[in-house]
Amino acid sequence: MADPLAKIVACHEKNVGIIGRIEAVKEVKMFSYSVEWPVLKRDEVDRCEGKFLRPEVIESTHVEEIAAFLERWRFPGELRDDFSEFVKLIDWLNFKPVSWEETKQLNESIKKVACALGAWTSDATGKMGEKREGELCKFLDNLQRIQKALYALEEEAMGQDSRLAQMERDLAQQAKGINDKLRQWGLRPPPSRFIDSVILSDREHSSQLLAWYGNPGEWDLIYRGTRDGMTGEAFHVRADGKGPTLTVVKRGTRIFGGYTQVPWTSEGGGDDLWVPDETASLFLLASEGGIEPCLFPVKDSSHAVIHSSRVGPVFGRGARGADLVCCTNGGATSWGRLGTGYQATTGNGEHVLAGDTKEFEPTEIEVFVKRDQGSSRKEQSNITNSGSSSGSGSSAA
Repeated sequence: MADPLAKIVACHEKNVGIIGRIEAVKEVKMFSYSVEWPVLKRDEVDRCEGKFLRPEVIESTHVEEIAAFLERWRFPGELRDDFSEFVKLIDWLNFKPVSWEETKQLNESIKKVACALGAWTSDATGKMGEKREGELCKFLDNLQRIQKALYALEEEAMGQDSRLAQMERDLAQQAKGINDKLRQWGLRPPPSRFIDSVILSDREHSSQLLAWYGNPGEWDLIYRGTRDGMTGEAFHVRADGKGPTLTVVKRGTRIFGGYTQVPWTSEGGGDDLWVPDETASLFLLASEGGIEPCLFPVKDSSHAVIHSSRVGPVFGRGARGADLVCCTNGGATSWGRLGTGYQATTGNGEHVLAGDTKEFEPTEIEVFVKRDQGSSRKEQSNITNSGSSSGSGSSAA
């Protein structure tokens, strides 16, 4: 058998080299991936050429300092602990390392104990008994297991390669098989009723709004804060004279908003013009607190909404004390304090909409107007009647 002590020394030194290379890295670049399932718009269903399922892989890059990266690292796997009793009596020899520092310490401890054991058990010729040699082989096995973990960690620390292209190819291939079957069976997905929304990409959210505010018809996007400007002026340019509307606000993972059937105006100028609406309500679609989607009915319908050119959509009594105020002070700053003009039905306090704050900066705001289906049907009927009567006379009443 080759000298296990020499192998232990060599393996230890190699581990020290790997440790040094890892700690010399300044930053670690990592990738994470998620998938989005874009909802087809109504006009896209007919133009998508059977590609109903269109998954999109989203790649996010994260850079972390090596110290923080190593602080999070935990030793994978297990080490041998089937040593002789006298080895187990060495209480500072930890064969169950967890952290980076514990792993480095064990690498040193194994060499120290193994060298001492080898010197103690060798005879005058430098040979050692078979039992002691077998014991050293266990030390060597543990050093090699540590080395395997260090190599894997070094590869990760040196920076991952993007797998985006490969994921996109593989996912597209899988999606093609499903799309072929859907086309073969004549199946078509329902289009989104909230045209162009980036907030309501989750079908559960859009379905919940349709359950509350009626399934018939579609909702057209008329204002998006990040596209049109997070100001009251930008909102009124696009929303005045239009209704009924749904205002949908996103703050982090929270999604909430309000409904009013009264068209928005700037008639209040810079002052607050209280507008009645018995149908108005606020709603919560998603929150990190595990609160189920819920409606908050108006309790003071004479002060349901406020029209003012200096702010965006406002629900409740007074711009500073309203339940929901979007885009105040000439910018994106918004307010949320449920309970003044709308019923707080969940028992989760006045900050149930935007979270643990009254003032907040929205991630996104979208306003939708309900398409007039009656007008659309009437226009279609007029076109049909005009076409059918073009070759015949009309009778007088």
